[in-house]
Amino acid sequence: MRVYISVDMEGIAGVVHEDQTDPTDPRHAGEYNRFRRLMTGEANAAIEGAVAAGARTVLVNDSHWLMRNLLAEELHPAAELLSGGPKIRSMMEGIEEGFDARPAWRFGRDRHREAYGRPFRRAERPPERSLPADPGRRHCGPSATT
Repeated sequence: MRVYISVDMEGIAGVVHEDQTDPTDPRHAGEYNRFRRLMTGEANAAIEGAVAAGARTVLVNDSHWLMRNLLAEELHPAAELLSGGPKIRSMMEGIEEGFDARPAWRFGRDRHREAYGRPFRRAERPPERSLPADPGRRHCGPSATT
């Protein structure tokens, strides 16, 4: 089985602000380097899962910003890494080689919608809801009563 994994930093657990993913601004270096390590760890978890499921080939495409974020020396040895650019297919570079499986993280920002015909969906905030009154509980939030 051949597995293709494209990893973007905005999809990594814990990323909540663009500053954490910005490799160009020295003020964000600490956060960015922290999330590079987490990005590599999540890629490794996906690689390990693919290998455990019988993958013989795992191609990992670094798809964030300048596409040089994954720590190659820490990447699982079963994977081949596509790093750097330019990449004609950007976040999907290498997919044309044909694969049996493609796990995916949520890719960031709306600019990807234009390039790939809207395959990505923005997470929307759920509508505010009022909880039913419970005389034994105090409710917190926008509909709270004191």
